Amino acid sequence: MNEQIGKASLWSNYVEGDDQALSVLYIQVFEPLLLKAFYLTKDQEEAKDIVADLFSYFMELSIDKRAKKWKDIRDVEAFLYGCVRKKSLAFLRKKYVRAKLIHHVHIMYDRVDESKESITQFVDDSMKSLNQNDKQLFRLHFEGYSNHEIAELMNLSEKTVRNKLSLTRLKLSQIWKNWPVILILICNGMA
Repeated sequence: MNEQIGKASLWSNYVEGDDQALSVLYIQVFEPLLLKAFYLTKDQEEAKDIVADLFSYFMELSIDKRAKKWKDIRDVEAFLYGCVRKKSLAFLRKKYVRAKLIHHVHIMYDRVDESKESITQFVDDSMKSLNQNDKQLFRLHFEGYSNHEIAELMNLSEKTVRNKLSLTRLKLSQIWKNWPVILILICNGMA
């Protein structure tokens, strides 16, 4: 297939089921998309992963879903830049949430150093009350994934994800409603 074929034409062919057209488009736009991802993430390996993962996702979609989601896209480059931007920001959000969590955990452990095992056990026990799917869903949410991204990863509707997260939060809030009291008891060696 000729590399000079327009990006819009390649995209249209891909949407209609021509996976080879997506491969040609990938070759044409890889470097600019990589630069965009690197500009946002400041991480070369992550930038490569973001672009590769995006095109892997495109390749895995059925022709029906392609047509339903993307048949009306006219400015392919703007769409792809938007996708890379969204994935890059999700990476940064996840990185930020992890760093914030680690920071808070270190602060908490520094304050209650002798009670690490008790606190960890309490959190582990409360998470055991969730079923495996809810644990995975809550973990993805905690890592900074959006409801839409979680829905795609877990093959659920976005509404189902919202409902499950709401129920999971409610369940955990019931368990953790006495957390301040439990933390004080743990810190004072009474629990």
